[in-house]
Amino acid sequence: MRDQAYKNACADKVKISRKKLAQDLKNLEWRVLDSEANFVLATPPQGNAEFLYLTLKERGILVRYYKQAGLEDKLRITVGTDEQNQILIEALINVNKEVRKK
Repeated sequence: MRDQAYKNACADKVKISRKKLAQDLKNLEWRVLDSEANFVLATPPQGNAEFLYLTLKERGILVRYYKQAGLEDKLRITVGTDEQNQILIEALINVNKEVRKK
């Protein structure tokens, strides 16, 4: 890693995007664990992580779901670009609206 300035600029972008993503999820009433990584671990308000994982996957949005004790109600969401993160947030809003209609 000879180009430390580039590496640091990329790390700074991830930190800013992670903070915004976490806040956007919290605004949707998700519980978001503190993170220093390039992802967040978050619990949807209804605890329906597996349903959301499958629904997002159908829409071409990939997040990680672990069906194991302690993680079954959470999603691991990698921090993307601001545009990618916004697409995720909008999809979550739309899924929530669709579920409420049923």
